[in-house]
Order: sequence, then structure tokens, then C-alpha cells
Amino acid sequence: MFTQRFTLKIAGLPARNPLRSNTLFVSNRSLFALAGDNLHAMTASDNIASASQADGAGNHLVTRRFPRLRRVLKWGLAGSLVAFAFIFGFLYARMDFPNEIHVMERSYSTEFLAQLQGHCEVSAAYTQASPVPLIIGHRGSGLEGAGESKGLRIGNTERSIQSAIDAKADWIEIDIRISDDGQLVVFHDDQLAPKTNCDEADKHVCNLEWSVLEKLQYRLEPQEKLWKLDDLLRRFNDPTLKWIFDIKPEECVNRSDRKKELLLPILRELGPKRVILFGDEQVIGLYRQASDSDDSDLADFDCGVLIPILGNFGRFLYDRAGMIEACKRLDAKYVVIPGMFAEASFVQRADDEELEVWVWDCNHPTDQKNLIARGVHGLIVDEPKETNENLGRLNRILVPVND
Repeated sequence: MFTQRFTLKIAGLPARNPLRSNTLFVSNRSLFALAGDNLHAMTASDNIASASQADGAGNHLVTRRFPRLRRVLKWGLAGSLVAFAFIFGFLYARMDFPNEIHVMERSYSTEFLAQLQGHCEVSAAYTQASPVPLIIGHRGSGLEGAGESKGLRIGNTERSIQSAIDAKADWIEIDIRISDDGQLVVFHDDQLAPKTNCDEADKHVCNLEWSVLEKLQYRLEPQEKLWKLDDLLRRFNDPTLKWIFDIKPEECVNRSDRKKELLLPILRELGPKRVILFGDEQVIGLYRQASDSDDSDLADFDCGVLIPILGNFGRFLYDRAGMIEACKRLDAKYVVIPGMFAEASFVQRADDEELEVWVWDCNHPTDQKNLIARGVHGLIVDEPKETNENLGRLNRILVPVND
């Protein structure tokens, strides 16, 4: 933009700062008269960022810089707020807030029904037969990390699994990966840092041999080691325990088939009544494909399809029927989704297709009550003891699973 600048000496008025100087500033879109302490704006169509410059005579010039920057920032911020409000309103409008409890086979405790009636309407017909979802210990039970891992949830450890057992969780979910030398390792994240004391931030479980992995420690107080799957199952050799193996996709190529081969003898030893297989659509597809072969027993094991938010946000909004169809195509029994997307209509549609909806990210008691009201079948929680206390279920007795 072409800008004209010139100065006009006004006798007797010292130049002290840009707005108290003896300057006349003219541009093709704005005109300002600056004289002493007075600033007269004839037009202010632009937001002007000004700076002071001095010429040889001691006069000050007001220089125009970034003529549209403030306006762009202002309208950009306003547009972002409007977009956020629109998205939030759209999601809120799609959420179901039920005021009734679905009829299921099992019953709540009297104490919990009393709490639930204070939270939402429960018709008299539902007080005798209301849903009690299964409680699944997420990675056993979440433990907060220490040091560099403070605030992170760390599970899959001896203490976390023992905590889930003490809390009488119905199922214990653990994550399965494979090491470079073909050992099944119980670990969740893609990378070993920051939850362990591994010095290399980009290292994965599949990059290292077990002889290296077994020397690593979780960032906990007190510290704990990583576990191989077979060692962990020997440590917790209890016929009442039921496990969910969350089979993680590997960063390293050609490892998924090897992991499946290593899991088969362990699955046969535990039996289908004590193990559920979790995984994304690609992983479950691999195991269902293997179950079609004559020498495989995988067809007897129930599977759950994990559908995370990342990469599936549009499906949660517009293609829920497609997600249910994908689970049916993979002969899965469970559809496993974040709690925020477990709307009553989705749960009902899954029920109609004989699928159970299990949810994670549902640790708050209010969220759990809403999800129960929507009819979900399983709550995957970081604190199974607190959840069971909220449901009044700690007095139940676990019995061995009969093969």
C-alpha cells in the first residue's frame, strides 16, 4: 500500500512521543492530525500499529506497519470461537440424556438404586431388574507415574493387576506387544519413554530384545519392572481371573503374524471362557482370518473391536451403523468405544444386532451413571475399586471358571 508521510513543524511544541509529536500522517486510507496532546481521527478504517522514528531535525514520524494484522487476528479469533460453539452445539444436540433405565438381566444393589434415583428418573418397573455392567480393570488398575511420568496413567504392572484383583473386577485388561526376539511383552504405549527409564525417546518394544527390556523400570514409586506375558500369568495363576488381551498393532513390520503364533498356545491353555481378544479392525481381522483355518482354535474366543477417536471421529458422527456392521463382519461380540459416544440410540442399535457396548474413559461417577442409564454392558475403568464401591458390588464372590 502506498503511503505518504511528511512532517509539519509546529513552533514551540517539543516532540516527546509519537502521539505527542508535531507530525501530520497521511495514508491512502487513513488521515490523522497529530498536534501536541491532541489526536484527531478523521477516519479509522484500519488498525494501525505505529512506531516512532526521528529525522535529523528531531521531528517524529509515525510509520504504518502490518496494516491488517490486528484486524486479521481479531476476525480469526472470532471465527474460531464461532466454529467451536457450532461444533460443541452440534455434538451436544446429538447426545442422548436418558431418563429411564434399560431392562437387563442383572440387578443393582439397593444402595446404588437409591443413588441412581437421585440422578435421573427411574420408573417403578425398572427398579427390580436394572443393568449392572461388567467392571473391567483398565491395564489392571491405573497408577499415577512419578518424576517425568507424573500425571500419566501407568498400568500393566504387578501392583496394578493386584489392585484390580482386590477390587473384584470382572475382567482384567492388559496390553500385548512383541519384542525384537519374539517375546510377548505386557506394555501399552508405542514408545517406551516417558513411562519407563528408557533413555531413547524413539525406541519401541519391538526394537529391543527382552534382555534389554527386562532391565527397564516403570517411572513409579516404588519402581516396577516390565513383564513378559507368560511370567505374568504364572504370577497370577488364579482360576477365577478372566483376562482381556488388548493386542496392539506393531510399529515394526512382519511382527503381527509372529505374535499370533506365540499367543495361540497361551490361549489354548487358558480357554475361551477366560480370555477375550481386543484389537482394532485390522488386528481382529487377522485373528478371525486365522480362525478359519482347520488347525486354529481362535474361532471359540470372543473378540471386541476397539474404535478409538483418532481416525474415526467422522464415523462416530455420521456412520455408526457402519461401525456396527464392521463388528458383525468380523464376528465380534463387543464394540469398544469412548464413553462420550455411547449414546442410548447407539447402544440400542448394537443390542438389536446382539452386540455388547463396552466403553472406556468413564471414570467419573456421574459419567458412569449416565452410561448405565444408556444401557452399556461394560465399563473399562482406571479405578475398579471406586467404581465397584459406587455400584455397591464389593460384597460379591468370584467363583472359578469351569472349562
